[in-house]
Amino acid sequence: MRPVSPLPSLQSSRRLTFALMLAALLALFAGCTLQPTPYQPLGESGGYEQTRLGPQLYRVSFRGNRATPETTVLDFLYLRCAELTKQNGYAHFVVEKDFGRTQLTLRPGPRSSVGVGMGFGTGRSFWSLGFGAPLSDPDYEAVVSYHLGVFVIKMLTDEEAKPLQSDSQIQVYDAAFILKSLEAKKEASLHPGS
Repeated sequence: MRPVSPLPSLQSSRRLTFALMLAALLALFAGCTLQPTPYQPLGESGGYEQTRLGPQLYRVSFRGNRATPETTVLDFLYLRCAELTKQNGYAHFVVEKDFGRTQLTLRPGPRSSVGVGMGFGTGRSFWSLGFGAPLSDPDYEAVVSYHLGVFVIKMLTDEEAKPLQSDSQIQVYDAAFILKSLEAKKEASLHPGS
């Protein structure tokens, strides 16, 4: 029979150290929460981007991470459209085409994802769905990866906007009004918690 030592063995000491380090790391990561995407140019955590399609035409998008509400994605999309409109010397814009998408990922499956797209904004509505894993499998959980909104806009002068404003089928947006309305939300996204 082997004598029992009153001191912990080296192996159990290593286990204890490992367990304490793991607990500290988990506590650290538990305090880290994903922040919503701020109003910024497109980067790893999302943001806006635009492509000029013609003299008065732009494709504008805003991508928000999973912590960014869809309403914020739309607000920041409208905000970027208004900024571009003013920067190019125009006062108004209309949305000629629109597209929205929420990307879902099924976990824990390798390369298992679901894309759900929905048109919104100008009276058109459509859905599309594609996936790489069975949705009925109870071992999978759908998690939002990101929200994306895309507009194709046409910028207008005051004179070009006037005849369209009386048409109930066309929504004409006043860039100055949108900038004023969403400035506080933009600033709050850039300086969270202040």
